[in-house]
Amino acid sequence: MQENKLEIDVLIPDKKIKLTIFGENPDSTLIEVLDAAENGEATYQIKEGCFYEYKISDFYSLAPSEIVSHSKVNKSTGRIAPNIYVGTLSIDVLDKEDVKCGEVKLEVQSVKTSYREDYRYMLEEITEKCTDLLLQHSSPVTQNFETDFSTDSKTLYQRFAFIKSVIDSEEFNDSVHKIISAPVTKWKESETVKDIRSIRRFSNSSVKQLASANNRINLPVDHALKTLLNSVPAKIKINNKSESLDTPENRFVKHALISFQSFFSNLLTKVKENSRLKIEAELLIEKLEQFLNHSIFKEISAPKSLPLNSPVLQRKEGYREILRVWLMFDLAAKMIWHGGDEVYAANKKDVAVLYEYWLFFKLLEIISEVFKIEPKSINHLIKETKDGLGLQLQQGQYLPLKGIYESATRKLEIEFSYNRTFIGANDYPKAGSWTRSMRPDYTLSIWPHGIDAETAETQELIVHVHFDAKYKVEKLNEILGDDKDLLVEKEDQRKGKYKRADLLKMHTYKDAIRRTAGAYVLYPGTDKLYRKSGFHELIPG
Repeated sequence: MQENKLEIDVLIPDKKIKLTIFGENPDSTLIEVLDAAENGEATYQIKEGCFYEYKISDFYSLAPSEIVSHSKVNKSTGRIAPNIYVGTLSIDVLDKEDVKCGEVKLEVQSVKTSYREDYRYMLEEITEKCTDLLLQHSSPVTQNFETDFSTDSKTLYQRFAFIKSVIDSEEFNDSVHKIISAPVTKWKESETVKDIRSIRRFSNSSVKQLASANNRINLPVDHALKTLLNSVPAKIKINNKSESLDTPENRFVKHALISFQSFFSNLLTKVKENSRLKIEAELLIEKLEQFLNHSIFKEISAPKSLPLNSPVLQRKEGYREILRVWLMFDLAAKMIWHGGDEVYAANKKDVAVLYEYWLFFKLLEIISEVFKIEPKSINHLIKETKDGLGLQLQQGQYLPLKGIYESATRKLEIEFSYNRTFIGANDYPKAGSWTRSMRPDYTLSIWPHGIDAETAETQELIVHVHFDAKYKVEKLNEILGDDKDLLVEKEDQRKGKYKRADLLKMHTYKDAIRRTAGAYVLYPGTDKLYRKSGFHELIPG
């Protein structure tokens, strides 16, 4: 139940104290989320961009930080200002000697209600794009590269986040359920000893045993076989056919599930108690344990070989997805993404930064499709590093990807850049900005084939289109808004809220960066309420 006050019991040695949090305005949602543990989150949740006052039991205080501040009058009271932080906020509880005696965890929700699903979906898609790159024949990385997980604890959560996005996806869960509900079977022959009187049909093997088997009994004088045999065996061996689940494909599925579980179990030995990584890993181990406890896996033995070329694994629904996940798992376990520090380091879930990275891959995919090109430098995205396979995608670092577009009449050079800086100090006609240096998130540049970009700039033969990613927009009118109160807009900027300032920034890009044809805000949503055409005059106004 949502309200503007939240009381939390904090455990410290030998006693329990109380922390009370108050929202400063009606939008400061305070809530106790019952399914938080299932998603690796703290139970008590607040909202980003809002401000809260707190009071803790006398003689205790919360450790000050950039988010938590003390009252100047009483150390047991103060303010919590999460700003644009999203994720699990761990706050130390201090005694009167300022020594840590406990800890309280708050989950800072994103302003977007769908951020939990968005985060999982985007991380899964980025993982898929990266593993696809690794599987390409043009990739410079060899597949026998081995990684020692114990060498660098800093990259442990980065690797885990990639793997979790693969294992924790809906596709993976659905695939396992499809296999469990309709597993592949094979006919298995088994030999049993039966009383000769209960046998209805005799095979060639059974007929041979009538004459040769031991433990025989005499036939009656009037028996039909008396002219051929004086006696028959009391029991003979019969071959029976029955359905078996112990197929190579099912063995592979069981092996894959056990491999995933072993990885997460091994991970638990390297992480701190009560850390987000430990909580999330334990949840995944529990999920895999539930799958493996199903009755069909009880009669499936360990694989003798991995049948990766099996038509069932490659084509049958459920099995083909598990094969794909297993291949992704092996590659994702080797992936190092230093840019991921901004996304999930220190218990953060920075969906806005993840959205920026996700849009990079989506725009690259669209540009490759529209211009019918495969960027010739795309293999620069992933390089072999000393601690793994490094994804070269990080905020603030310039990353250009180039290709050539061939139409029926001409060739064009295409460059898609991430974090390209247009320097303000460059004189015309060089590339750059008329005023201060500008750095759009993404820039698409097009110029004639046969000359370099620098020459195209000086000869006015190049054109740029810029894009900026803004995740924290709930409604389209948050960007477009109205002109009623510009003071409110400035206050929102100070609080880290992205509204009309983003729109004005696009106008700035178009006006300031030389040879720019367009600049656009990219935000999540389905609204199509605002569309404006440009000028059509010979000399635009």
